[in-house]
Amino acid sequence: MDADEARRRHLLQSLLQAEGLRLDDYRARFGSTPADDFGAELERFADRGWLTDGDPTTLTLTPEGLAHSDAIGPELFSPAVRAAMTAYERK
Repeated sequence: MDADEARRRHLLQSLLQAEGLRLDDYRARFGSTPADDFGAELERFADRGWLTDGDPTTLTLTPEGLAHSDAIGPELFSPAVRAAMTAYERK
């Protein structure tokens, strides 16, 4: 797994947890912020009301975001993963 995929995986797994993603933990692990790495995706989530804005230290989903959690993963798929999914042929 490359660094981009590791970031995507960490973001997704953390967002789907009730406690969310601690921004200082992400920065310590990857040297950047989720907004640096996934600004467009996070902006779409925020525009839909899926992200809380109460705690500036943690990125968490709202109840509405949790209700749409099955849509969050696919929006964070990398181009490489999307290409692999498209090329997959069931045996």
